[in-house]
Amino acid sequence: MHFYIDESGNSGKNIFDKNQPFLYYGVLASKTDIDTQEQYHIEKMRDILRTKRIHAKEIREKGIEIISNNIMEIIKRCDAKFSCYRVKKSDLAIIQAFDHIFDSGVNEAVKPEYYNNIIKRNIILILLSKLFETSDVTHAHKFMTGRSPSEQSKNLVDLCQSLLNKTKDSNYGTKIKRIIKSALRWAAKNPLKIIPDNNRIKNEHPSIFTTPLSMQSSPNIIGFQFVLFGIGDTIQNTGNEPPSIIIDRQLEFNRGQLDIARFYQEFKKIESPWIPYEQNIAFNNTPAPDSIEFKSSDQSPGLELTDVMLWIYKKIWEGNYKGDTKIELYQWLKSETRGLLEVSLDALEQKTQHQMQAQNLNA
Repeated sequence: MHFYIDESGNSGKNIFDKNQPFLYYGVLASKTDIDTQEQYHIEKMRDILRTKRIHAKEIREKGIEIISNNIMEIIKRCDAKFSCYRVKKSDLAIIQAFDHIFDSGVNEAVKPEYYNNIIKRNIILILLSKLFETSDVTHAHKFMTGRSPSEQSKNLVDLCQSLLNKTKDSNYGTKIKRIIKSALRWAAKNPLKIIPDNNRIKNEHPSIFTTPLSMQSSPNIIGFQFVLFGIGDTIQNTGNEPPSIIIDRQLEFNRGQLDIARFYQEFKKIESPWIPYEQNIAFNNTPAPDSIEFKSSDQSPGLELTDVMLWIYKKIWEGNYKGDTKIELYQWLKSETRGLLEVSLDALEQKTQHQMQAQNLNA
């Protein structure tokens, strides 16, 4: 399978952009090389629209409807599949801060059962997240992405102190309050033990990480990890490495994406530690970095199609598509899009509820 990957919703370091709360990735998988085999048909669609490049934001719903049948013909010829992933930026900052503060392998005040048991961990995370205000999310984000240990430590301490006060005034039970307060107090007293040790990681993998390690915490890179796992599922099912993985050129994050692909290549034969009620993460099927190539959409017809599909599906997911919902392309995307994964507190809460129900049924 050939893969074409596009993203939408990039707002840089601004995680509070009201118009772009999510970072999206769209992935188009095709049995044939769209860039070479379908170039003539893409050029034909450009001529129909009288444009040099098919870009959904420019042609919008009316333009998409004009060429929708042409796109469906390509989809059927190539036996194409579309996947979509998204990350809620502000929620990611909370989740990442929690994972560092409450890591029982670091924080001596956290018992392993409250972090290694995925259900207990998620319950504590969800309850703690409800105490966050905008200023707390800002501290969490700066704690994860700060350029120096002193900057990260200051934001970590400020975050812990703020959450300690809110925990004290919350209506949570005595046990939950004790767990949260103990962890926050320890972290506030030992910030340098909590902050991500970027220099250590970079020293251990000097040939892999060519970008600042703080970038690896960005929504763009976190979302890209799920793209790699999705491609890995295809590799596992087909038994073949993809001949090409074309990623839309984004100068700010392309190097970070390649870093992550190289990092996972190092762990091909390793599985993540087992966590109760959670499947292991296997790295053995992640794609080889050598197959990755960065192109702009005007160099890749496959990326042009991916852009259109992501633009439509983003609106489907957000419930604000204003075009003709009866066209075959819309119906195909709505019913056939797979690999759906959302990194957000709402998705985490729903997943935890399902896990708790399954646990009760199996008890």
